[in-house]
Amino acid sequence: MRAKPLSRSLVYWCVAVFVLAVCCALVPGRAFAEVAGPFEVEGPTDSFEWDGSTLTITANGVTIQGMSSADAPAGAVVVGDQVQTVGIGANVRISTLTVKRATTFVVSGTNNEVFQVDTVRDDAIGGDGSITIETGDAGVDVFDRAVVRVDGPIQAAHVWQKARLVLGPRADVKGPITVYGGILDLSQVMFGAPIPIGGIAVGTTATLAIVAPFGATDLHQLITYQNLVIYDAVPVYENEEEIGTLNTDGSFNITATRQVAFRGFDGAPLATETIKLFGAATAPVVTVPEGYRFVGWDQPFDYVTKDMTVNALFEPIPSSDVQPTPPAGTGGSGGAGSAGCASVTKPSKVSSRATLAATGDAVPRNAMLVAGMVAAIAAGSAVVAAVALARVRHHS
Repeated sequence: MRAKPLSRSLVYWCVAVFVLAVCCALVPGRAFAEVAGPFEVEGPTDSFEWDGSTLTITANGVTIQGMSSADAPAGAVVVGDQVQTVGIGANVRISTLTVKRATTFVVSGTNNEVFQVDTVRDDAIGGDGSITIETGDAGVDVFDRAVVRVDGPIQAAHVWQKARLVLGPRADVKGPITVYGGILDLSQVMFGAPIPIGGIAVGTTATLAIVAPFGATDLHQLITYQNLVIYDAVPVYENEEEIGTLNTDGSFNITATRQVAFRGFDGAPLATETIKLFGAATAPVVTVPEGYRFVGWDQPFDYVTKDMTVNALFEPIPSSDVQPTPPAGTGGSGGAGSAGCASVTKPSKVSSRATLAATGDAVPRNAMLVAGMVAAIAAGSAVVAAVALARVRHHS
């Protein structure tokens, strides 16, 4: 059985692909990505060179796509004074980047890092990727959608369009930072360890936001500066939430709110209060049931960071010491039908002087005995007197 012949259109397509490949291979100076020391580089072969220690770029059109292997060490790069643009891919690690003139680096990937930048003028970083600069002896312009993190000393920084400048905890900006677009990200700065900045100017209609660590309420908590210029009420974000705007003195005008609900005995609602983020709630009046005492709340609410429910805490009041109920018929105060117990009380001191009971008062038992004895003596005296009188009459 004969094989079915290929269609004419398929044959033409295969020939066209072959011709295009041959033409690309024959273009002078052009090459696909190739290994140059620790780097993987794409561009005209006559535009870059690896001499065993340094990658030198001498013309436009070169992109450092990445590293030759995952464990390749960082390498040195020199950019000539005729180069206007250099591309940076992903996972590129440059030990020392020496730039002979102001050059624009277009970053397309992430996890790029430059440990040292030596340049005669401010360089620009654009694209939609990210790169970290450990230290530099000049300034940097950040534009487009690029993300540049600074982790050491640099001279200055300028943010434009929709770019983001991230200042790490070890950043030190000798000169000014201007944010006339994009985002100034201070979320990596630690409280209590503000980073130094020569000056800061922020706030135009193109400025997107200031990003701060959660809990910050003022720029002074994050940076130290000599001059501060705020042109507009720039939005402030923390934990990806817009919490307010930036005031002209560097403080944050916090507008975000939280709700605090108070619950009483058995979870009964007491009050619900809406307060500003990081503010303090006011405790309501607590209704205390009989037999209990209020002992406090189950959590603090003087620094509120989230919606919360605060519960009142109670404990039973311990009963006082008591004596058992006397048995029936013993004359105890509880009586035979009493369900309670008489409380133990300390007897009071009794006076030794006899006193007469007032009208209507209950007569004490001792007083009754004394009265009986007096009456008996009086009766006996009367009998003796009567007998004596009778004898006198008889003798007369």
